[in-house]
Amino acid sequence: MSSGLLGPRLIASPQRVVSLVPSLTEALFCLQAGHLLVGRTRYCVTPPEATTAAVVGGTKDVDVGAVLALKPQLVLAAKEENPRGKVTRLAQEVPVFLADPQGPEEVPALWRQLGGCLGHVERAEVLAQEVEQLLALPPLPALGAVYFVWAQPWMAAGPATYVSRLLAAAGFANAIAQQSRRYPQVGREQVLGAAIRVHFYPDEPYPFSLPADAARWGLPVTQAKGGYLLAGRVLCLAVSGANFTWYPSRTAEGLRQARGVRQHLAAEGL
Repeated sequence: MSSGLLGPRLIASPQRVVSLVPSLTEALFCLQAGHLLVGRTRYCVTPPEATTAAVVGGTKDVDVGAVLALKPQLVLAAKEENPRGKVTRLAQEVPVFLADPQGPEEVPALWRQLGGCLGHVERAEVLAQEVEQLLALPPLPALGAVYFVWAQPWMAAGPATYVSRLLAAAGFANAIAQQSRRYPQVGREQVLGAAIRVHFYPDEPYPFSLPADAARWGLPVTQAKGGYLLAGRVLCLAVSGANFTWYPSRTAEGLRQARGVRQHLAAEGL
């Protein structure tokens, strides 16, 4: 488990919290602790109640001075979203909870840690057990899939990513081989192999649109139940990027949706 506290010791439950990540802002409200939020990034707009908090920049261009001016007792950050230098600077002054789950299997512990820091242990336990119950469901046969994150150049999530492990837990096998880059550029031979049966096209960080983006591969695209068929073989699905990547706030929903897709495909003989 890579998530945890950095910086000064957290002596008591904080009454002033700044969140530097949309998913952690949402998690604060999931824990029924949204009233503690005093600062957020410009991208932290869900739930709508979060927008009453002061803006301290974006996830990548956090204004450290603006954060400290709010006198937070805890800052919420994520290793994959926030620059290391900014997090390190903040941790010199204030406790920082840094989230970095490698996959959904680490999210229950993340909920419990975060709930403990905020003094909302009981609610955190409910959320942690929800994820654990979904992860404990009987496994489904793995189906080859690609989860895209960008187009022109085409990029996909590699095996060592949270979203890849979430999909694996729901019955999908990442068709992209392990590489030095976690989100490598990919070509036709990597995403159209014989074992690949599903393409996931999320709406963020790149706003994919079907069937137009599937057609960029230069192969016939036809409408199918729930999505589009590429070359009559690969099912192309539009999905919510937030539901598949926002931890811990949407881990349970992402697992439910991914498993629902896999069960539907199994019913169709895949």
